[in-house]
Amino acid sequence: MTVYFTREHEWIRVEGDTATVGISNHAQEALGDIVFAEVPEAGRRLTMGRKLPSLNR
Repeated sequence: MTVYFTREHEWIRVEGDTATVGISNHAQEALGDIVFAEVPEAGRRLTMGRKLPSLNR
């Protein structure tokens, strides 16, 4: 398992051909309450450099 972090406190964990994305504890604390989460459909393939789903507070 490999985990990568961005400067914006996002992370991606790669296990085989599956990746899980999230935000760091610091980002969670800084954002406070999340009021909207845009998530992709299950199984969607993402391309490096393209926009990922977003969180809004």
